Amino acid sequence: MNVKSVSPTKARRGFTLTEIVLCVAIISTVLVSVVGILPVGLDVSRKAANHTVVATVLEDIYNRLQGQRLQAGLATFSPAYFDDLGVYLPSPEDGADLATVERYRTRRTYRAEVAITDWTPAPANTSKLHAVRVKLSWPLDSNGNPVGPDNPKADVTFGVTSLAGQDWQVIDPQFQPKIEH
Repeated sequence: MNVKSVSPTKARRGFTLTEIVLCVAIISTVLVSVVGILPVGLDVSRKAANHTVVATVLEDIYNRLQGQRLQAGLATFSPAYFDDLGVYLPSPEDGADLATVERYRTRRTYRAEVAITDWTPAPANTSKLHAVRVKLSWPLDSNGNPVGPDNPKADVTFGVTSLAGQDWQVIDPQFQPKIEH
C-alpha cells in the first residue's frame, strides 16, 4: 500500500465558519445602511418630481396669461387643472364638451387658482404693473378640491403689464390692455 500523507492545510478546500460569519456580518451592515437611506432617497425623488411639475404648471400658466385682459380678478381659465406630468386638462371654459371634461376628471392632480391684482403698494415707477398670484394645490379630491390642511403648497406672485404706454386711454378710449411679456 502506498499511502501518501497529506498535510491538514492542503486537504481543506472551503471556508471556515468564522470566515462565513464575518462575510455575512459585513453584507448585513451594508444592506442595513442602504435600507436606512432608501426612504430619504424616495422622499427627495418625490419632492424633485413635484418641483418639476410645479415649474411646468407655472410656465403653462404664464403662457396662458398672454392676451388676457389686464384687469383685477380671476383669470378666465381659473381654476385650472393639471395632471401628474403638468399637462393642462381642458375645461368647459376652453370649449371642451362635458364628456371630455369628465374623462379627464380622474387625472386631476394639481389645481391652480390664478388671480390678477393690483400691487399694494405698487413698486416704484411701475404705474401699469399688475400682480398675478398663482396658488397651486395638490393632492385633490374627486371634485377637484384641495385635500389636507397644508394647501396651497405653492403660492407664487409675479408682475405683468401691457405694452401700452401710459397715455393709451387718451389715444384710444375703447382699447382694453392685454397682458404682454
